[in-house]
Amino acid sequence: MKAEIRVNKKSVVCSSIGFKWRSAHVISNAKHYEKEQLIAVIVVLDDGAKRLKGLNLDGSERFDVDAPEGWSLYSLSSHARSLVSVVCVPEKEGFYWQYGVQPDSGELTPICRSY
Repeated sequence: MKAEIRVNKKSVVCSSIGFKWRSAHVISNAKHYEKEQLIAVIVVLDDGAKRLKGLNLDGSERFDVDAPEGWSLYSLSSHARSLVSVVCVPEKEGFYWQYGVQPDSGELTPICRSY
């Protein structure tokens, strides 16, 4: 099956859950944030590391960031304090944590423990 992302005013449609995207990266999670006109994507690189990419609706890249040191990106979400957010898991034992994502730069700011 050919992988495809289609964006319309109401949704983002992915034809498969994980697929190759550009230089052999695999998309593990994607979410459309309509108010921010942003598609956020967590990609898994060839070495297993994950990155958070922000795309404009025309497909151009808005940002490309790493998880905070000691953390790994887990899933995209929303929070009352940050419409765009990402849940991160610690590389060592501990609680999952939710980070707000600044929609223009991708800067991550800790919000609260994630449940």
